[in-house]
Amino acid sequence: MNRGEIMKDWEAAYLAGIIDGEGSITLTRMHKKEFRRPCITISSSDKELLVYI
Repeated sequence: MNRGEIMKDWEAAYLAGIIDGEGSITLTRMHKKEFRRPCITISSSDKELLVYI
């Protein structure tokens, strides 16, 4: 999938499953006075998976 291309339904479902199983979504900030921003993390040592995502 190239940048700017719309994600297919099966790709969105796959990504949601990866985040649900091996990741997390949190609100974080670097400094006290900053607004919080979403952060998605995925714990995986599979380089191909991480490059795909």
